[in-house]
Amino acid sequence: MTTDGAHWAKVRDLLKAKGYEIDSAGLKFVPLQKVFVTDPAMVKKIADFIAAIEENDDVSEVHTNAEVSGEEFLEGIFRSRGSFPRRTLG
Repeated sequence: MTTDGAHWAKVRDLLKAKGYEIDSAGLKFVPLQKVFVTDPAMVKKIADFIAAIEENDDVSEVHTNAEVSGEEFLEGIFRSRGSFPRRTLG
């Protein structure tokens, strides 16, 4: 369930009072505008940049507004390694 930051605690408490079990609750960055990335080379650059930032001990969370499909992500990763699994039509 998603609600705005001003009401999330009230919604959480209401759901608990109604008997729902809450696995997790908290605030999360949700971008207002998403950027759809379809170029596998750019996907690779974004993934590498995020990985580099996450390596820093002072960084606790990384957020992005990049929206990438699974196939484009995988293609970007495999292309960076110089190989890509062959596609077969069945």
